[in-house]
Amino acid sequence: MLILRTLKYGRDVLGYDGAELSWTLEDNVLISRTIEAVGAKPYKRYRIYETSLVDNTVGNRQPSLL
Repeated sequence: MLILRTLKYGRDVLGYDGAELSWTLEDNVLISRTIEAVGAKPYKRYRIYETSLVDNTVGNRQPSLL
């Protein structure tokens, strides 16, 4: 309801002809469904990647970059 009212206010009162509902993670299914339910179409994907900077295996240490 908040999204719909905000979009309506932006269009009817402020004269906007578009909006962006972004900065949501790709795996946030609930918000993605909500955004699509109000008629928005996804055009970007935001992902978080994780990797170790240190090889923790015994006897196979990587040289320090510092």
